[in-house]
Amino acid sequence: SAASDVYKRQVPESAVWPVVAAANRDSWTTSQRTQYRTWYEKTYNNGNSMDWTDIQIHHIKPLKYGGKSVNSNLIPLPKATHTQFTTWWAQY
Repeated sequence: SAASDVYKRQVPESAVWPVVAAANRDSWTTSQRTQYRTWYEKTYNNGNSMDWTDIQIHHIKPLKYGGKSVNSNLIPLPKATHTQFTTWWAQY
């Protein structure tokens, strides 16, 4: 069915996000990363700390293409999965 075909796609066929000059990109600092982790644990893990050893924080819309370092644009991913996404974006 057409609905099930949507789930078979792994990457979009095209997108039109221009590259943002490095000097104009949103920042992503260690402090911001720590704040996100604290917020995530409070929101989704009843305030309990998590083991972030194999987890990286992914920008859904990359900073390079105008994404922001805000909670709504961030998602924790296993390192291997994050690598798959960043590899795809590197070829975009």
